[in-house]
Order: sequence, then C-alpha cells, then structure tokens
Amino acid sequence: MTGLWRRAPATALVFGVLVVPLIGMDPSQPAPSAPATPPAGEMLYLRDCASCHGEVGQGTPRGQSLQEIGPAETHYAITTGRMPIPDPGAERQRRPVDYRPEEVDALVDHMRSFLASEPDIPEVNVQSGDLAKGGELYLTHCAACHQWAGEGGALMGQEAPALHRATPTQIAEAIRSGPVAMPGYSEEVLSDHEVDSIVKYVLYLRQPEDRGGFGIWHYGPFTEGLVAWVVGVGVLTLVVLWIGERGRGEHP
Repeated sequence: MTGLWRRAPATALVFGVLVVPLIGMDPSQPAPSAPATPPAGEMLYLRDCASCHGEVGQGTPRGQSLQEIGPAETHYAITTGRMPIPDPGAERQRRPVDYRPEEVDALVDHMRSFLASEPDIPEVNVQSGDLAKGGELYLTHCAACHQWAGEGGALMGQEAPALHRATPTQIAEAIRSGPVAMPGYSEEVLSDHEVDSIVKYVLYLRQPEDRGGFGIWHYGPFTEGLVAWVVGVGVLTLVVLWIGERGRGEHP
C-alpha cells in the first residue's frame, strides 16, 4: 500500500499528460495538422531574393522590380550566378551557381506568378542552325561589343563578357531578353532559326579553324598589329645593324 501510494504521483502525471488532453475532443473532427511547408521554389525566393525584390517581385529600395522581366532573363541571371548577388551594390558578373538544376527550375516556376510572360526561356536547336548565317549575324549584331572571336570587350562604364562559358540556352536567353545594357531581339528582328544559327557560331568560336595560321589567341587586330611591329620592325632593325656592321668591316 505504501509502495502504491508512492507511485501515485507518477501515475497521475502520466495520466494527465496522455489522457487529459483527449477529454473533450470530438472524434468526428480531424486532428489538427502541422502548418504546411511552402514549396521549394517559394522558400528559395523568400530566402534569397525577397529582401531586395519584394515578396511578389514588386521591388524595394534595395532592388528593382521583377514584374516587367520575363522568365528568359530571370533564368539567365540565376544560371550564370549573376543573381542573387551578395550585396545590392555588387557588380553583376558570372559567379558559381549555388543552386542545383532542379532548384533553379523550382525557383523560376515560382517567380512566373509575378514575372512578365515574355520573353520565355527559348528552346535551342543548335543542329538546325546555319553556321555561315550565324557568323554573318554575329558580326552584325554582337561583335561590336563581344569582340569578333567572342572574347568580350570594354564598353563605356561596363564590360561585355566573353561568351565561351555560356551554354546554348544562356546565349539564346541573352539574345531574346537583353540583360543589363544589352539590347534584346524579338522574333520580329531575329527568328528562332537565326538565333539557333548565332548560337551555333558562338559555340564554333571556342575552337575556330585558323586558316591563316596561328590565331594569336584570337584577340583581334591589336595583337596582330603589335606582333607585326615587334617582329617586323625588330627584324628590319637587326638587318640594318647587320648591314651597317658588314659595311664598316669592308671599309675601314
């Protein structure tokens, strides 16, 4: 009896914890469920983007509105590591991407709810492109900024990046959306086939056929002129010195 009495407080405690909460519950009502977890894309956006761009992309003093930007530019910025940036004042340049491909897809899918509908992420068919036509279009629309061999170039207050690390989709996205200061080209200006042709040519520039000989790292006319001056003038100088020394030996 004494032992039972000593165990009574513990028994009462267990009874209160396990049984009392059940008293008064209506068995016809479903048990309360845990709060729903937001989808992965929404969680990533709220964690990494909303502090600058707002919960629905409306923009804040720290970042621009996204509601006039299409999925193509959004996907381009994320897959090149240009967004999200570590600080609002940081330069938008290519960085390592912190997301897995499925996370990128989830993030862009969530953002579609407030992004503009166009330009959408293009479907690229490199095999259908025309290499010669792509070269012509590239020299017309792209070479002035990105250099004739895709090595990039300096512009007023910014830099046109080199193109050798861009994927076919990223190249097409940049053509359609015109990120940062680059102009965008709609289907009325460049057809899908023409975009495919430009992409094919840009990929070709990574290992071009140098028919004239050594490509001099494909830096263009400046390096070619520099080599001409250094090598050509240098050889001529040596020839002149040799002739002078020879003439001096013959006529003491």
